[in-house]
Order: sequence, then C-alpha cells, then structure tokens
Amino acid sequence: EILSEKGKDTGRFMQAGASGVVWVKSTREDMEETLGIAIDKLSHLEGIIIEGNSAIEVLKPDIVIFISKGPEYKETAYSILKCADIIIYEGGLPEGAPVRAEKFQSDEAVADIDADINSVLRMVDERKTHGRNHQKVG
Repeated sequence: EILSEKGKDTGRFMQAGASGVVWVKSTREDMEETLGIAIDKLSHLEGIIIEGNSAIEVLKPDIVIFISKGPEYKETAYSILKCADIIIYEGGLPEGAPVRAEKFQSDEAVADIDADINSVLRMVDERKTHGRNHQKVG
C-alpha cells in the first residue's frame, strides 16, 4: 500500500510500469548499507532509477537528472545540482547549474519531452560504452 500511495514517487514509478520498486528509508549513517540492500534487490534489472538527494550523496550514479521547480531548494540539493548531467527546470535556470549539463525548460512545448528522453538514452548508451569518466566533471 505504501509503495502505490497516490502522489508519491514510488506510486508514479509503479504506474509508469517499473519492473521493480523499492522504498528506502534510512538514517544518514546507515544509508550506504540500506541502499546496497535495495540495489541488490533490483540487480537483475538492466538499469535502476533512484530518486532522492541522499542516495546521490552516497552512490556514484551514472547519470544525475536535477528537476527544478525552484528558486529555493533543500540545502542538499545545491551539492546535487553541481553533479547534474541533465537539468529540467521551470522558470529560470537554477543558479550554480554546471555549464556541461544539458538543460531543458519544462514549461516549453510538451514536444520537447522527446529531447529530454533522447538525451537520457544517449547518455546511457555512451556510459555503457565508455564509462562515466569520459566526460569532464566541473
């Protein structure tokens, strides 16, 4: 029931057809171990989408997508923004957005969602082939 709760990200993932959904709730001290258990449960999948700032602080994700409805964020969001490969934003571009990140304004025409999806798919293919370190992080 908790996973499929209306309006929650886990419910959205399930409604979108995710092959597996795990909800992680942990203290900061136990986050690394808890995420390891969750990832093990999903390790049979080709890819895993992880939502949340805490997970990004602990893991080394292949792609970081920062979604901004901004102008104000949780304190942890500013450090995550610096890691972003793709930024999807409403209104103005978040201050501190890395130059190398691909940027998409979400209040533009809905047809642009194809560009967002194609960018993610391209990055996934590149990183499968070359690994994350092929791109300069700044």
